[in-house]
Amino acid sequence: MLMLAVADYPGFEADDQEINRVGPSFTLWTLRRLRQQYGQEALCLILGMDAFLGVEHWYRWPEVISSANIVVLARPGWQRDVVSRGDDTSALNEKQSGAIVFADTPELPLAASDIRRRLAEGEDVSDALPAAVLEYIHANNIYSIEKPYERRSHAS
Repeated sequence: MLMLAVADYPGFEADDQEINRVGPSFTLWTLRRLRQQYGQEALCLILGMDAFLGVEHWYRWPEVISSANIVVLARPGWQRDVVSRGDDTSALNEKQSGAIVFADTPELPLAASDIRRRLAEGEDVSDALPAAVLEYIHANNIYSIEKPYERRSHAS
């Protein structure tokens, strides 16, 4: 669904290596693999403020921060003034990693759990999701209350 969501945005790429990895998966390992794949190109890891404030609990977090530029998005209820000043957005083009930028984005009062609940209750979520993602969700009956299941035949 993320691949569908970013398909119309040049410069964005959804990477599925973490979901396809067998066993534990750490952001640092993913960033190292992306660095091998993309060489000296700038890498940006986009996080919500809530995730950023918990980054010190991540596996080898100082290496995560130095392995990519970190773009922090505002989230409702999280104050930017709880962290120090970040880099200017121009750092994203100038550095391949190590910049921390607090994006000036609107604080949308939507959470993924809210969207899933609304979908399960049959509410319209076209204001919260790209059309391609919404079509995929409906076509695959994802997040609905009544999920289809296969009847298993039992041999006697």
